Amino acid sequence: MDFEFRINGSFTPETIPMSRLAEYMLRLSDLFKNDDKVHFSSISTGSVRLKARVELDASEKVRGRLYSLKSGQASKSLSRTFNIIDAMLAEDAASGELTEVSTDDRSTSAEIINFPGVKPYEQVLLGPFVDEGSLEGQLIQIGGRDDSVPTFLEQTDGEILNCDATRDMARQLGPHLFGSVLRVYGVGHWLRTESGQWRLEKRKGRKFTITKFEPLQEQSLVTDIQNLQSVKGSGWSKLQDPNSELRRLRAADEVL
Repeated sequence: MDFEFRINGSFTPETIPMSRLAEYMLRLSDLFKNDDKVHFSSISTGSVRLKARVELDASEKVRGRLYSLKSGQASKSLSRTFNIIDAMLAEDAASGELTEVSTDDRSTSAEIINFPGVKPYEQVLLGPFVDEGSLEGQLIQIGGRDDSVPTFLEQTDGEILNCDATRDMARQLGPHLFGSVLRVYGVGHWLRTESGQWRLEKRKGRKFTITKFEPLQEQSLVTDIQNLQSVKGSGWSKLQDPNSELRRLRAADEVL
C-alpha cells in the first residue's frame, strides 16, 4: 500500500529546506505510526510529494487510522498530529493532501485527508502589525537545539499555535507540559480580518515569541462564566462554548 503527501503552494523539492522536510516526515511518521512497517519511498518533482510504502501486514491498521480522521472519529492524539501538520502548512503559506495510491495502477489515487493549511482564513484587511499580546492554550510540545526553542500550544478548539521561547523560558515552561491551560505573553505579528477579529500571522519565520506566562486557574474561569451567564440578557447562557469565547475576548483585549 502506497500513500502520497503533497504540499501545494510553497516549496519544490529543490527549494524546501532539509530541516523543514525532516519536520514534515517526522509528523507524517506520527500520523501513520507503525514505524517499523512504514518506509519512505521517494520524493517527486514539481510540488513536494512525499511517498511512503506500508508493509502488507500493517496496511489495514494504518488505513484505519487515516480514515478515522476523515470520518471525524480519530483519537485526540491523532487529531492533534493532524492539527500540527496543518499549522505547519499554514506557516509555510501552503495547503496539503494525503492520498492513497494504487500499487497496480499509479495513475489511480484517492484523497483521504485534506489539510486546508493557509486556505481557510478570512480576508485580511489590516496588518501585519508587530505588537505585544497574549495567547492561551495547553503546552503540548517543547524542544529543539537552537537558542530559539519551538513551543506548541493547543487551544480549546484544537488549533495548534507554533511559538518560540528562549532556552531559559523553555526551562520554565517545561514542568507545565500537558498541564493546565497557560496564558503566554509576548510579541507576534497580528492581522485584522474582515470580521474585525485579530489573529496571528503564521508565515514561516513569524512565530509568537513567549516572554512570560502564567497558569490559568480553571476554577476561576468557570466562576467568571457563571457570573456572566447570570446576567439577564447578556446572551452568555446561549453560547455553546463559553470557555472559548471568554478566552478569545481576553486575548483580543491584550492585543488592543
